[in-house]
Amino acid sequence: MAARQRRAERETLKAQAEQEVMEEAREHEDLINCWRQMPALPTDAEYRASLNERPFAWPVPQAPDEAQERRQFREEIQRRVLRDRSDGGRFILLGVLAILIFKGVDNQLQEAMGSGAAVLGLSLGLGPVIAFGLKRSLEIQRFCSERFEEHWPKHWQAAQRAFAAKQQALLDWPLEERERIEFARRILDGEVEAVEEAVSTCLEELDFPFETQARVGVDDSLRAYILLDLPEIEDVIPEVKSRALANGTVKEVRRTRQDRNADYLTLVSGLALQIGRSAFCAGPTLQTIHVAAYTQRRSRGTGAVRDEYVYEVALERKESARWAAATVDPLEVFNVAKGRYDLRDNQELKAISPPDWTADVTGGSEVAG
Repeated sequence: MAARQRRAERETLKAQAEQEVMEEAREHEDLINCWRQMPALPTDAEYRASLNERPFAWPVPQAPDEAQERRQFREEIQRRVLRDRSDGGRFILLGVLAILIFKGVDNQLQEAMGSGAAVLGLSLGLGPVIAFGLKRSLEIQRFCSERFEEHWPKHWQAAQRAFAAKQQALLDWPLEERERIEFARRILDGEVEAVEEAVSTCLEELDFPFETQARVGVDDSLRAYILLDLPEIEDVIPEVKSRALANGTVKEVRRTRQDRNADYLTLVSGLALQIGRSAFCAGPTLQTIHVAAYTQRRSRGTGAVRDEYVYEVALERKESARWAAATVDPLEVFNVAKGRYDLRDNQELKAISPPDWTADVTGGSEVAG
């Protein structure tokens, strides 16, 4: 019986260790494939629909009802006071005292008064409890009233300010919509400044589990250029991973350099696809997105940290529309687009020469993580 129990405990520990390792592996896979959450390209009809005025985005604000606000605020104060000033312990003590008084009176006077002893004992026992309850109830009511009178003016002012803010948003909505439609029209017309602003704003809104930066430049309505500052491999690909052992413990083992390079390659090459497709979504007239990426590496000779470009690729809108986010292979996309990169047998991306257009990209947008 004991051996069977020990075996069951080992199996439980082993299952827990395996679950922990699986969770860690899943989180790692989610990180290196985070770029697969890329947007779908809007249709021409969806782009044209952006020129239509939209209804107010929130419910039409209603002025606060003072009587209802007062009632709800008073109830809220009562809930807080009852939560913070519990007298449960005192009631328990009084309840025990009441039982003792009841039994004592009943035992002493049973022969002389008969059943009347029980009534007298009950009255004497419950009297302190009822008196205490009434006293506490009056104290709580008085305290709630004082708190209400003290805080109600500020509460009512806050409710009125909240309504005024919502009312102002409703009043501002037509002007904001006209400005949005005008900006959308400039984007659809391929105005360079509008397209560059739209692409920059789109990239700023991307969310990654790490920090990186991008700079955007738009020469004309058809072409955009993006410089992508990649995270360093040390910041995103751990040197160790967990392994579940038969005894139910978890052990850290080192990843091979090739495995780390392969995971880093998947991550950073995939970022080009997400950045590119996001830019195509934001700029409907754009047909080509040039993406060049660099990372910071330390020189083995001097120890100085310098920027090293690791790939350059020109992505085409028509091709990007065919990418299946769940299965697309970034390197296949790079090869079809005749992208530049230097990939070694150990899956390491070696440095390449910077593109000749980098100096023309002056805008800066942080891609937050």
